[in-house]
Parts: sequence; C-alpha cells; structure tokens
Amino acid sequence: MRYLHPILLQASLHETIWGGRRLERNGWKQLPPEKAIGESWETELNTVAQNEPYAGKTLRTLVEELGPALLGEQSIAIVGDRFPLLAKFIDANDKLSVQVHPDDAYASLYEHGKLGKTEFWYILDAAPGSTIVYGFKTATSRAEVQRAIYCFTKCRSTPTSPTACMIMVA
Repeated sequence: MRYLHPILLQASLHETIWGGRRLERNGWKQLPPEKAIGESWETELNTVAQNEPYAGKTLRTLVEELGPALLGEQSIAIVGDRFPLLAKFIDANDKLSVQVHPDDAYASLYEHGKLGKTEFWYILDAAPGSTIVYGFKTATSRAEVQRAIYCFTKCRSTPTSPTACMIMVA
C-alpha cells in the first residue's frame, strides 16, 4: 500500500447574504476584510494543498494522481473516481435560503453525473433559541412549496445548540 502524507488544504471561502464573521471571531479562520462569509469549503475539488509533497496541487489533481491510495477501493466501487465528501463550515448569521437536497439518482440524471446531497451537520456554535428548519412534514407538491416558500409552514423544525448533530439524507 502506498504511504500518503496528511494533506492540508486551503479552504475556499464563499460570501453570502446570510453569512457573517463568526468563523474569524471564534478563531477558526482568517477571513478577507469586510466580507460576510457564509461558507468555508474545506474539501472542494478546487481547494489547493498547502504542504509538501502536495503543495500547489488541487484536490482534483490529487484524486487523479493518487486514485485508490487516496480514495480507497470501497469508495471507488461505490461512487467512482471522485472525492466523495464536501466538508464545509457554515456561518449562518441570518436565515439561510431554502436548500434542495437531490438524491443520487436525480443528481446523476439532471446534474451532470453528480452525487446526491446527503449531509451531516455538527453544530459548533449556536445562539440560545436557534432552530434548524429542514425537510417537509408531509409529501408536498411544487405548487404547495411555491405558496409556502416564505413562511416555512410545510417544513419541520428542531431546536439546536452547540455539539448537536443532524444527518440530512437526500
């Protein structure tokens, strides 16, 4: 088996209307000045390795060069030659936009062969009284979603706090 060194990736920072500065304020990230950063993508394919012997290479290049040594045979058997995980930090300084989580079959067919959007959330920090609004309470039509889009009446909600965990299956 080929020996791999740990890979330190430079995160890809994404400004959003609901983002903030908490990732920097809490000492987790250095952010560009005066930007509301909502997401820090840690393992996106275009993130760049910062350490030797991989420095300057994107995660995509490392996947191509290292193949099974990086991904593992079992992962390749399930999802092919692609990095199977997008890890990110989210700073939800305000209400997030509605997110769509297609399953693998839908994503493969309509999103150019991508994987579905199953997510695991670990809450690092949350203000008292914070909630997560997620999923529909019952089967919901497109017309019902369009009518309810601004009031979340069709969505489930749960209180959250630091160290809470959630899995959102696509």
